[in-house]
Amino acid sequence: MVAKTTLEQQDVILHPDRICIMGEFLFGGALTAYALHERLPKMAMATLYRHLALLTESGALAVRETRAKRGATEKTYVLAVNLQLSLDEVVKRPGRFLQLVNTAAATLIRVFSRYVERTDLSKRKLDPGLRFYHVDATDDEYRSLVSKLERLLSDAARKPASPSKARRRRIFFLASVPESE
Repeated sequence: MVAKTTLEQQDVILHPDRICIMGEFLFGGALTAYALHERLPKMAMATLYRHLALLTESGALAVRETRAKRGATEKTYVLAVNLQLSLDEVVKRPGRFLQLVNTAAATLIRVFSRYVERTDLSKRKLDPGLRFYHVDATDDEYRSLVSKLERLLSDAARKPASPSKARRRRIFFLASVPESE
């Protein structure tokens, strides 16, 4: 089960290189350092290993398995947290919130760019799903809606990947911004 981030984990994650690393786990699920380096070739292996160690020590990543490979130990990493900030955290550290928004926007652009570059869009059965909704709700109605959406997405995220490709990874970005008071 993937947990919400702690403030300490956010301090580790909110670094440009580590955000890129975390973003790759959205695409790839379980990855080794070698597989990650193939996706982020501009990052030096030593730098990549250093960031993986920090992310693992913080609990943001977990080691799913280890295996011996050519006299060394190869680790397979998976996401252990979802990056989320509460209103209390935003009030205490608004700069962190803006950093997260910038990171989310950059990741969203990377996700859609990768999709468009690697997909023949004319043959897709389902659209990539960029939708905007305007919702009028009381504070209680809004909290209830967010709670229901989080439950639905958490339940869906628990389902294992399908080796037959019948179940394919889909990445959801859920953002909400209240109108100015």
